[in-house]
Amino acid sequence: MRKQISKEPIQYILQEDRGESREVQVIFWLIPLKGEESAQLYSDYAGVSKEGRSGYREVNKGKLRRADRESWLRAVSRVDNYPPSEDILSFEKIKSVCKVVKMPNGEDILRIPSTEDPDILSHIFDDLLTDQTQEIFDARANSQKLGEYEKKASIS
Repeated sequence: MRKQISKEPIQYILQEDRGESREVQVIFWLIPLKGEESAQLYSDYAGVSKEGRSGYREVNKGKLRRADRESWLRAVSRVDNYPPSEDILSFEKIKSVCKVVKMPNGEDILRIPSTEDPDILSHIFDDLLTDQTQEIFDARANSQKLGEYEKKASIS
């Protein structure tokens, strides 16, 4: 029997954070990928490359970055407990939402407690490493794996 896929965002913690305490973990709230959105994804990326000289594909990096950002904003509805880097702390909007949090080791660190703001989510996208964003996109695209992760997270 076919399982109903939730439309509600599902908590996701990057693999590298899973062994850490809850105070340290960053939580990404992912919106499961539905069939109609898959078509939108293909549409977003359709204009990213074109046939170049000598038959090679040429990638427009600006269009690729915009397509990635649009995909991110459709994939992530909220981020909790994010430690911004110095690169994005230069934005006033980021500074205004940051709070100092005492870590389990006694260290004080700046965190974005929780945000659903698309501008801030966009800055977080820019701040993440490529393999981290890829892990999030992969998790979102695999609803079965995402559902299994959600069950494990609710147990721990």
